Amino acid sequence: DPRPGWPVVDAPLSVTVAAPTCSEAGMWATLAMLQGALAETFLRQESGRQHWVKRGPPPSLAGVRSKRQAWFSRHPVLALKDRVGSLN
Repeated sequence: DPRPGWPVVDAPLSVTVAAPTCSEAGMWATLAMLQGALAETFLRQESGRQHWVKRGPPPSLAGVRSKRQAWFSRHPVLALKDRVGSLN
């Protein structure tokens, strides 16, 4: 989800839309993915195009680092400063 920067809640595994052009199909599929649990409803009401939505069990978050950990892994000097500062 581009608004908060976190994954879309209840997003489908994949969305395929039949449209006259690849651009239009890609646009509808992307917008549907951003709707999360409401992807099918969105496509029925807004696009009017034939579509296929694949859903599955939610992915495991095991092994996913927090945004803070990911940021500090790219900035090791600041990570060290953060760790040293937290000891004071």
